[in-house]
Amino acid sequence: MTDILNIGLIGVGSLSQIAHIPVLEKEPRARIVGVCDTNAAKAERIAESHGIPCTAGSLDELMDTTDCDAVIIATPTRYHFPLAKRALERGVNVFLEMPPVMNVQEAEELRDLANTKDRVISMIRHRRYRADSRTLKTIIEGGELGELQYILLRYHFPRGWFHDSWRGQLSLSGGGILMDQGVQLLDLGLFLAGEERVASVSSAIFSIQGADELDEAALVLFRLDNGVVIAMELGPWLGVDQGSGLKVQVFGSGGMAKLPGLEIQKELYGNPVRVLPRVTTPERELFQRSYKDTLRILLTGVREKPDTLAGDPEKIVSRMKIAEEMYRSAREGIERRLM
Repeated sequence: MTDILNIGLIGVGSLSQIAHIPVLEKEPRARIVGVCDTNAAKAERIAESHGIPCTAGSLDELMDTTDCDAVIIATPTRYHFPLAKRALERGVNVFLEMPPVMNVQEAEELRDLANTKDRVISMIRHRRYRADSRTLKTIIEGGELGELQYILLRYHFPRGWFHDSWRGQLSLSGGGILMDQGVQLLDLGLFLAGEERVASVSSAIFSIQGADELDEAALVLFRLDNGVVIAMELGPWLGVDQGSGLKVQVFGSGGMAKLPGLEIQKELYGNPVRVLPRVTTPERELFQRSYKDTLRILLTGVREKPDTLAGDPEKIVSRMKIAEEMYRSAREGIERRLM
């Protein structure tokens, strides 16, 4: 392996165009050696505009014609498993967009294969590497909010964003909004809570009319083994003042904090006061910086510190086990114990 990592990009949709490609173009330790997409014309156009030397019609063709050290898989979730499996079989490291796979069985097979081949397979968990998320975690760990009690995660979205894309097709997504965003938000919540284990989960899902298996909204309550609670609300943007996107509130015995626009509040003489100035970094800047930091950590792990990524295959299995329990809890109408 050379000092510069050769990266193959599988899937050149909007995420790759606004995050993967711009970030990797500025990363001195990596270069994109090829792209692959089912839309060959789009792949060729993007490759030409960014000076990427190879456009391939399949993963095997990409690996045959380039010297890939790793691939980023940014396709609909249905294709993550077969593409990741093939890459690992050929000795190539794998970075998976979230959600990583469709189910636990796929996660376990990829874990075992990665261990057998001694290769890295990791999730691109960019939400935890946002600058404001990391600052908030430092504040929690420093005791600024007192003893951590609960975390509230909300994600609202325009209906068209969901219905008009592959996310709204069960065969491609493996589930509705709970699968698409719930796995990511849970990962962020666990990051803020200090990576504690989930003891139980209770959830309710609400389906699109005429598509009973595809959840459009969900409410989930996670109890962690240290007593902290994570509550998650996912649903379409329906209110004029509600707005879309991610909102985080963290409550402790001595105060609360919220994102985006990091703000911390405490009580002074019976009145809430802001104790840290409001942070208003533009969302797009936070998003791209989060990908820059995430990919840098993964690239460093592959190149210099593989032991730091050794537990990632098991984390993929763990996240998918919790995802399956979220859906099972909703189907059965009961709290599911995980410990």
